[in-house]
Amino acid sequence: MRDDELRRILADANPWWASAAAGTDPTAWTGAHRTLRDRAGHDLGYRSRVLDDIAHGPPDGTLTVLTGPRRAGKTVVALDTAAHLCAHPEVDPRQVIYVSCDGMAARDLRRLITLGRALARSVDAPAHRRRVWLLDEISGITGWSSVLKAAASQPSTATASSPPNPSSTSTTQSGPSLRPWSPASLAEAGWVLQPATEASLRSDFAGSR
Repeated sequence: MRDDELRRILADANPWWASAAAGTDPTAWTGAHRTLRDRAGHDLGYRSRVLDDIAHGPPDGTLTVLTGPRRAGKTVVALDTAAHLCAHPEVDPRQVIYVSCDGMAARDLRRLITLGRALARSVDAPAHRRRVWLLDEISGITGWSSVLKAAASQPSTATASSPPNPSSTSTTQSGPSLRPWSPASLAEAGWVLQPATEASLRSDFAGSR
């Protein structure tokens, strides 16, 4: 992909950047986003809390790999996480970078990370601030873990990576084998998002009353 295509993808996927620059509500995009708007049409109020540690805290340098079957809700969880971070008082929305990596190659991901950092560099004054990268469908990219390894060696991020399906996820992508190449400050955690069961829904709704 050309740089101009990648810049457009970044701008379209991160509407909260423009809101933050203009001083307007950085969460207003949630009402217009197609995926979240579609959910609103049949919303029962259930929300997965699988990425709450990322969604409700400032970037802490962790690498989280979220796996699960197709249509379990990984993309929705990533978007909800972005919305929570945009509203977080300790996070500048331009620290939050969401991208669907579907159809990309390793070179595209590598360049995307460089451009994403550059486009949001205004948040680094007067000092560098970590980014939160929400990389959806990332394991469709051959060599994605090597790209993240290289990116992690630079001032970086809390990253939630969502492989497209469990069959494309191996222990080399989300387990102890990540540790040898990760910086000492980078912690790894793996989460599996399963479709909600009737029992889990009942439990969550009972706890919210």
